[in-house]
Amino acid sequence: MGKWFATTFGEIRLLEPKGFQDRVVGQLSEAFSFRAITEEQRQAWRATAKALHGWASPLRGCDRWLALLEYAPPLITARSDLVIVANEHVLVLELKTGHSGAPQHARRQVLGYADDLYWFHPGCRGVRMVPVVVATSGESTFSIRSELDERPKSSWVLHLTADSVPALLAEVVQQEANQKPRQNDPVWSQAQYSPRPHIVDVAVALVAGNEDAGLSAALADDQELERLLKVLGRQVDEAAQAKDHRLLLVTGAPGSGKTLVGLRLAHDPKVVGRLRGLGSEPPLYLTGNGPLVAVLKEALARDFHRRNRMPMVESRKRASVLIKLVHAFTRDGLAGAELNVPHVAVFDEGQRVWDSERMGNKHKIETDPPSEPTVILERLKKKDWAVVVVLVGEGQEINTGEAGAQLWLEAAATAPSGRWHVLAPSHLAAGVPQVTNADDLRLVHCRRSEGAAWLAEWVDAVLHNKPDEARNLTSGASAYPIVLTRDLEEARRWLRQVGMRSRFGLVASARAGRLRAYGLEMDTDFQAKVDWPNWFLDRPPSLEASTALEVAASEFKCQGLELDYVGLAWSWDMVRHRGAWSFRHLKPRQMTWSPVIGERARYGLNAYRVLLTRARAGMAIWVPQGSDDDFTRDRASMDEVAAYLRACGVRELQSVSGHNAAAATSPSPLPG
Repeated sequence: MGKWFATTFGEIRLLEPKGFQDRVVGQLSEAFSFRAITEEQRQAWRATAKALHGWASPLRGCDRWLALLEYAPPLITARSDLVIVANEHVLVLELKTGHSGAPQHARRQVLGYADDLYWFHPGCRGVRMVPVVVATSGESTFSIRSELDERPKSSWVLHLTADSVPALLAEVVQQEANQKPRQNDPVWSQAQYSPRPHIVDVAVALVAGNEDAGLSAALADDQELERLLKVLGRQVDEAAQAKDHRLLLVTGAPGSGKTLVGLRLAHDPKVVGRLRGLGSEPPLYLTGNGPLVAVLKEALARDFHRRNRMPMVESRKRASVLIKLVHAFTRDGLAGAELNVPHVAVFDEGQRVWDSERMGNKHKIETDPPSEPTVILERLKKKDWAVVVVLVGEGQEINTGEAGAQLWLEAAATAPSGRWHVLAPSHLAAGVPQVTNADDLRLVHCRRSEGAAWLAEWVDAVLHNKPDEARNLTSGASAYPIVLTRDLEEARRWLRQVGMRSRFGLVASARAGRLRAYGLEMDTDFQAKVDWPNWFLDRPPSLEASTALEVAASEFKCQGLELDYVGLAWSWDMVRHRGAWSFRHLKPRQMTWSPVIGERARYGLNAYRVLLTRARAGMAIWVPQGSDDDFTRDRASMDEVAAYLRACGVRELQSVSGHNAAAATSPSPLPG
């Protein structure tokens, strides 16, 4: 049984009121035994069960209707008091005993529950979602306004007293009198997770061992990921038998699931069990992405605290053991620390490892400093066999000293202690001696959003000056809205409207210094003081949350992470010049822009690639109007950027003050 109570209306009528209440309280108490259950909570469950029995018993023609108490879709923590699944209607009820009328917070709460079900549960497509607040007193309104297969709206929320619920249910029976009944039974509550899960949610579920049948089924249903994991598993088995050392480079565009592969390989119970059978410790999971480490650690700590009532200090210590920053690993290796290293290591964000020059600067090595991959491979070479899996984001090197996949290939070719067997996709292996072509190590499909499988290709066309190709990709693609505005407040209103209970926030280039004029601070010192785990994980009304829309995350803070909706603030560091992108660096004292060329220009282009691919459900691009009186914010540059984005198929956002704008965007189903 899941962490809810499920039964049919026909079964309810077979029990006496007290027997039904005892059954509900008993099963829910068992389902939530991992936490302390107060007597107040048991009384609330008993009251809901008593009300449900009273509503269901006299009703006829609804034996197959399903009633669920404390139900939530997979990976969603917020639970509604009661869900009633009819044939063409799904009623979501929030019982507010002791309240008169329908408080605004209760209306928002039940609308959020209905919205979660609509997006995440396949059984809620093609039906009418009916959110209901049941209060002790007040005027009842039970005329159903819901439309078939539409996202729940605030105007649909009904206010009822307990005495008027039977009238609502009778209306549903009447509306469905001529409908063919469908097979509603408790299997409905076991439905698979419908959209792709957030990477933070996956990390918590996998790393903390928090089993979720819906999540497991969704992950296992992904044929490309399952195929890749089998390939990696086979390489581990072969390396263990042959007693050799293998470097596997896994590549993929932003949103293709590289981090998901790394987490699965490092923490999936089947993989860990197979390694233990080979006499190895569980894989080591490392990443070159500091903000990703910080966010995942905090998410894990909060999960430990919530599920185990563990103090946060202890929870954070436990989480810090499970996910580590690669730079600390190489620092210890340089210092000669004798740490137990497993036979299999997984390196996420492998393009962010440091070259020899940066290693020398960071670790104060004056003579022949090794690159970071060299240190890593040397540490693993001490094992009798080893497999190093490197997950490389292509076109995502964004900082000085990051040389991507090439750095790993060079390290393997020049390893002081002996040869590594290297496998890589053909576009990396071509022309490189002693590298085996392995195209099954490349991820092709977009996993960040079901509605935007074309997004990485569109971003690539935009960044490589192919507006016609970009526009063709967006043609008819309404499931993932990309809108353009010249007004920051309009962008904020759009995010709040379409995001509702989702994770949304602002992002901007780390070099976008002139956004300070609009209240967005991208200065390095300021960004370093922001609590990014809170920014990614907190929810309203927290002012530290991304949803406050007061702080924008740079590419360094959001790479490897994601939001449902993103507001991208464009700036004068990347502008159009003679039909191509031009990159610039601001000299604030001189009030001038200086050109950026070579490798730094590549970092600038990749920064916008990261920013343009952070959203799972939709994106608003704000291009400032600029100023005629400030050369560092010239109007013409931004006008040209806006014109180019329109040519790439980005729709103009006229206004979001009314209902129509939200309806036109058609946001895709994603976690709240």
